[in-house]
Amino acid sequence: APLLIPGELPKALVVLHDVRQQYPKSCIHMLIMGRIARVQRDNTTCKRMLEEVIDQQLELVQLKHLAYYDLAWCNSMELEWMEAAAYFKKLSEENKWSKCFYTYCHAACLDHAGRKAEA
Repeated sequence: APLLIPGELPKALVVLHDVRQQYPKSCIHMLIMGRIARVQRDNTTCKRMLEEVIDQQLELVQLKHLAYYDLAWCNSMELEWMEAAAYFKKLSEENKWSKCFYTYCHAACLDHAGRKAEA
């Protein structure tokens, strides 16, 4: 993941800033900004950007699923287990990538939230 290379992040931010000026409502760019915010541990910005993607994206469900995935991890980092569990549950029901992985993450979040019976 080139964005995670420390020297590349400032370059990515400059390019993203320029692109956002031209396409302020671009969901793919909001998704990337959310991911960069998560890497920088700015969960407030991350959540805001990813929730915008979910609200605006009507055609490409895959972008919405990427936002769900990042929001699940963002909520996990904040120990918001039920919110994270809800996103993993959505992914396990709607996405075909890895139902086993999403189901496991959903159950792990429920377990951390103290809901072992539901897990």
